[in-house]
Amino acid sequence: MALQLSQNDIEKELADVIPHGKRKEIARITHTYESVMYAYLSADDERKSPAFQQLAIQAALDEIDAATGDEYWAKFCALREASRPHTFKAARSPLSIDHELGNLSKEITDVIVAKCEGRKFTDQLREIQEAERQLAKYKSALYDQLKQPEAVN
Repeated sequence: MALQLSQNDIEKELADVIPHGKRKEIARITHTYESVMYAYLSADDERKSPAFQQLAIQAALDEIDAATGDEYWAKFCALREASRPHTFKAARSPLSIDHELGNLSKEITDVIVAKCEGRKFTDQLREIQEAERQLAKYKSALYDQLKQPEAVN
């Protein structure tokens, strides 16, 4: 099997991140039985969690064709980003918009530097994700400015 970690390793690592109260809330939101959610994060339960299965598929793809594996993982991460809720914060001043644009410029530069330095694909993806998050912040700042009565542009 291509996966280097065991089911037990993966589920224990993830269980350490998600406390029991959040598991109950996840079960409610995803319309999953609480017992199933708890089993997914129990290293002692023999049923394979979706997280383990996803990582096993990813490992197999990486073994079969690394480029396809990289493309699949990038798409998976992009889908996660696209599924995040978009929140609009209270109104920002034009100075804040300029600040967010400056941060966006820095994040885009980080993407370019990572590529030029030949950094690992995962590092480059992380830089892209940071730039995408910053782009969302800048977009949110612009929308907030649009809501202001004195907004002209």
